[in-house]
Amino acid sequence: MAIFIVDRRLPGLTLEHVAAARRALAESSRRLSAGGQSVRYVRSTFAPAHGRWLCVFEAASRDLVRRVNEVAQVPFDSIEEALDFEEDGERSEDDEPPRPRDSDQGPPSPPSAMAGPPPQRNLILILAREFASRLATAVFLVDAEGRLIYFNEPAERLLGQPFIEGYGMTPEDHAQLLQPRDDKGNLVPIMETPLGIAITGREPGHARLTIHAADGVTRPIEATAFPLLAHKNEPVGAIAVFWEPTESG
Repeated sequence: MAIFIVDRRLPGLTLEHVAAARRALAESSRRLSAGGQSVRYVRSTFAPAHGRWLCVFEAASRDLVRRVNEVAQVPFDSIEEALDFEEDGERSEDDEPPRPRDSDQGPPSPPSAMAGPPPQRNLILILAREFASRLATAVFLVDAEGRLIYFNEPAERLLGQPFIEGYGMTPEDHAQLLQPRDDKGNLVPIMETPLGIAITGREPGHARLTIHAADGVTRPIEATAFPLLAHKNEPVGAIAVFWEPTESG
């Protein structure tokens, strides 16, 4: 695999945010690798005085490194193929020399759409993801447009789908896949589910539903969702916690 350096300049980033973002990058790499992609987050160096953060990845391609960073919701300025040297100055035997760019490889990766000083929305989503990754309860995280940006491993089991396959799904995709129904068996419009209420109404929602998971299993769930706000009138997304109800519940 080749070595890639991701360069980002994020003035105002705190050590707490860097720690959460590092864990998000490591988790995204691990879950992509579990899905058969060859990518690994190796290490990083942060210069807080200048807000500059360099991250090193091993990967089969630049596109995989870009995907890891976009899935982790961490902005970046550029991705460059590089060489890694041992302490004695010799190039690591595992490293291949950077390949000359040709028409197949294209130019260096341009800045991500999130590049520049990290807006409050990115910091909130990074910290929300960090929160979700630590829970044993299924959690679903979407951006302000309802596009899926994260669900944790307990959610994979209930949804019957790896996160990497679901990343980027729209609300319409959710509705088509999950086919949520109420206790009478009626289809519930996706924007009337707890998550939809949190996105459109900017208020918490709760319901008992039945979903048709991606693995073909129909499961009853109970879900609670609430909006994520950067400021009073600036929604950045929504988060839903869901579980299979017990017979006594």
